[in-house]
Amino acid sequence: MGAGLSTQLEYNSLYQQNLDELEVYLRKVRCQDKGLTELDVSNRFLGVQGARAASEAIARAKYLRSLNCSYNNLGNPPKKKRTGRLVGGPAAAADESFSPAAANDVGMPYLADGLAQNSSLTYLNLAGNNLELRGAQAVATFLRQNSTLKELVLFNNNIGDDAMPELCDALRQNTRLTKLNLDYNNITDAGAELLRRALDANRSLVAVSLKDNEGVSERWLREIQTRLEANKGHQAERERAEREAEEEERARAV
Repeated sequence: MGAGLSTQLEYNSLYQQNLDELEVYLRKVRCQDKGLTELDVSNRFLGVQGARAASEAIARAKYLRSLNCSYNNLGNPPKKKRTGRLVGGPAAAADESFSPAAANDVGMPYLADGLAQNSSLTYLNLAGNNLELRGAQAVATFLRQNSTLKELVLFNNNIGDDAMPELCDALRQNTRLTKLNLDYNNITDAGAELLRRALDANRSLVAVSLKDNEGVSERWLREIQTRLEANKGHQAERERAEREAEEEERARAV
């Protein structure tokens, strides 16, 4: 058996093992296991099949608060190096794709369908999925509908400026997200300016990280931070008003 074919068979076996392990967790989610509040399925390279399998369970989850789906090939298939090894994942010298899924399909839109309907998650990590434009558009879609997520990690997804208009439009509509990580995404001043303008409408975000986006100048980093500081003040006022309302309600109930 050739070395390339042997490597691919080993990879396919590991891939199926990862899918089987995912299904064990998803059964618990579907059964509304109260003990399963955090789920880490990072670095499994689950791709389209994994995203499809998880979508419905994520949509129905009632007790899941934290989900780590980083490095799962949910975006565009990774590019192949000249050596025959794939960038960002296991060796696959005999094949052009990470997984048995079709190369022109991506997993993020499937997962986004479930996330849009989810009403329990407060933390989501999607780092390292090579989401690019199409995957980021799927993220924007679920952000417009989700009302519970507070922290989103999009580190290292090659989002770039092309995806920023739709992502920023979603941020204008989202009123729950408080922390957003956009580190290492090839964003420049053009994308940073769109983000700054989105913060004119968004009052919930209080922390945005743009580290290792070398095209973003200090000017826009400062302007974004100034807006975030203002949001912190708005949030403190809102929380104070909510506490006062709760106290009044308790007083009336006595």
